[in-house]
Amino acid sequence: NAIPKPEVKGVSKKLLTETFETIAILLSPFAPHFCEETWEALGHTEGLQQTRWPTHQEEYLKQKQVTIAVQVNGKLRGTLELPAGVDEAAVKQAAEGEDKIQKYLTGKTLRKAIYVTNKLLNLVVS
Repeated sequence: NAIPKPEVKGVSKKLLTETFETIAILLSPFAPHFCEETWEALGHTEGLQQTRWPTHQEEYLKQKQVTIAVQVNGKLRGTLELPAGVDEAAVKQAAEGEDKIQKYLTGKTLRKAIYVTNKLLNLVVS
């Protein structure tokens, strides 16, 4: 019935409180009564409906590394971990250097390469 305020090593009380507040706001459409009680237990006197919805911070959403699926003739043959935004030539070079993928390319002619940025490289061979 009471929200515990655990002593977590290296985490401030303010951060824990902000975390519980954000969770209460985000869950309020699905569990309004529980979240309203939680909100009051955190020491707020105004209702949860008068609170602004949290906003995201764009810099935390940017990925530095991406996993790119590599297909040969439409079948998944491997994945590559590469920096985000890498160009097609670098992805193709990395794919050709992978042993798992190389065995499907040996002795075949590359007809077409289809690259979807940060997601997929499909090599069409015959």
